[in-house]
Amino acid sequence: MLRLWPEQITVGLFPGHCWLRRRAQVTPLDISGEANAGVLAAALDTLLGQAPVRGARVDIIASDTVARIVGLAWQEQLRTEAERHAYALAAFTHAGLPLDEDWACTTAFRHYGELGLGIACPAAWLAQLEFIARQHGCRLRTVLPVSAAAYWAPRRALGKGRAWIVTEEGGRAAALSFSSGRLAAYDAQPAGGDGRGLQRLLRRQALMAGTPELVVAWRVSGELDGAAISAAAPEAALKPLPLHYWDVHA
Repeated sequence: MLRLWPEQITVGLFPGHCWLRRRAQVTPLDISGEANAGVLAAALDTLLGQAPVRGARVDIIASDTVARIVGLAWQEQLRTEAERHAYALAAFTHAGLPLDEDWACTTAFRHYGELGLGIACPAAWLAQLEFIARQHGCRLRTVLPVSAAAYWAPRRALGKGRAWIVTEEGGRAAALSFSSGRLAAYDAQPAGGDGRGLQRLLRRQALMAGTPELVVAWRVSGELDGAAISAAAPEAALKPLPLHYWDVHA
């Protein structure tokens, strides 16, 4: 059969668990739970070497632990990409996460007037991922930390009221609060193993954006800490998301 369009595959790179999704076929790879950027890059090399990927385009969903992410309040006066970039750099500095030339920084504003995200990844790591993809005969298309994937994911499931997307992976928890389908607050912190970090994070979200009616939760491995979520949002319905929810072909 003649293929007119390049095949698209999705790779997940997370401490403890990685995968390659090619159409309906998933290749898992368990790695160290203490994985760093170099270990995740090696996992990409391994996964691409285990599947027929030549000529394909690769989308990567990666752990937030290799990135820096901040919420960006909407600023009407920002018109150009350079202005948005400078605004993001200032926001990172204000958050105690100053960036230098070793970081590649971008901004995401999905809707007019909506809270956006500043997203930064190590530039050398991104170049390494691109090199590995080329070595296997494929092209790297996108690299999204999971919080950015949650920001860009379809929002139909969130409804029209207040809703949270909560992610937990690599010892880190993040929460995105939505109101009428638009991002209202973003925050993250170490999750810890006893649920207290997640509880503190979600209590801050409740103070910033109000208690939700729905919590959409994703965890890279193991079971969700429903008790921690219920403690911060006792009236909210809880909807677990499958592992491959962020994948292009999910």
